[in-house]
Amino acid sequence: MNDKQLIAIAIIGAAFTPGGLFAADMSGEREFQQRGYLGLGIGISRLKPESSCNCYEVDDDNDFAGILHAGIDLSPRFTLEGYYANLGEAGIGYRTTGQHAGDVEYKHYGVSLLGYLYNSKDAADYADSSDDDEGFYRREGLSLFGRIGLGKMDNRSNLDYRQNAELHLHLGVGAEYGWANGFAARAEFVSYDKDAKLLSLSLIKRFGKATAPMVAAAPAAVVEEPAAMETNAGDTADNAPSGDGSGEAVEARPGTGGPRADAAIVPAHILSDLDLPVVYFSLDGDDLTPQSKKDLEPLVDTLKKYPSMQVDVEGHTDSLGSTDYNMELSRRRAEQVIDYLVGQGVSRNQLVAKPFGESMPVADNSSEDGRRLNRRVTFSIKKY
Repeated sequence: MNDKQLIAIAIIGAAFTPGGLFAADMSGEREFQQRGYLGLGIGISRLKPESSCNCYEVDDDNDFAGILHAGIDLSPRFTLEGYYANLGEAGIGYRTTGQHAGDVEYKHYGVSLLGYLYNSKDAADYADSSDDDEGFYRREGLSLFGRIGLGKMDNRSNLDYRQNAELHLHLGVGAEYGWANGFAARAEFVSYDKDAKLLSLSLIKRFGKATAPMVAAAPAAVVEEPAAMETNAGDTADNAPSGDGSGEAVEARPGTGGPRADAAIVPAHILSDLDLPVVYFSLDGDDLTPQSKKDLEPLVDTLKKYPSMQVDVEGHTDSLGSTDYNMELSRRRAEQVIDYLVGQGVSRNQLVAKPFGESMPVADNSSEDGRRLNRRVTFSIKKY
């Protein structure tokens, strides 16, 4: 069994296994952003033309090669690519004298289907996703792939030669590492024919931006009034424990199952009246303005009064900059707000940073007014 047969069996086997190539594209649960790309690579070719005459032998079977890529990502696991490869020349010498007789040029162009078999990134690597195939959707992180396609060989030589066939099935395997800015580095081995193989390194650039998943809004908190306190058997309406009429919790008698005496329950009217602020930021900035600090005062007072309350501090950005940079910027903005609240006496245990980057805009990023509204930190009540 030759190397092409082995590669073909590996690709076909991976395609039909559970969770393989075809299985991955059958769910239809999320829209895939198709992106085109261009690439340029260099490599070393191994060229071994066969001679029908015993008078010739290959005296130089390695040469430098160059390759151009142009493709489009069709789905999380499939890419269609056109390519042109200049594989260089094979040196031919006279067998008896060892003198150089001539060269055979090799050029190859065609179309391939790439199948991505593995990706290193999953939902844990992204704050805005719960999809374990997230790296496949964004073409980020380390990927392993197989290639299969059809191409045409173009040979030139000063010697008499004959091509057995112009069209060839080609197969390959490779590894690719992608970044959030659309660039990717690729290392690959391709067998174009039994006498032409290429080991290459390429740099490719994808155009457009991968679509982040839609993050469902957090459900609104359901606020319930504190349950009425149990009274002991001998208590009457006149001597039963009571509050001050404001809805504040009162201390429970031992054994009655009431709340802890050292933790105030947040009354319903406090939650309903609390206006959670929005903190806005300057372009590429994470500093709080005097107005932002003033807007945070009611939240500071409430969190200090009710230490059982916890809030998510959600950082956001506009769409300027790369996805990775915006994710880090949104984290810094959330942490800056948390540091300020802690400095005002709020317990850090009440605050959880949630960076979302550019994935949850509230306005159109194509205008400055829209981008200004998207550069923000918001709050969601997590626990009360």
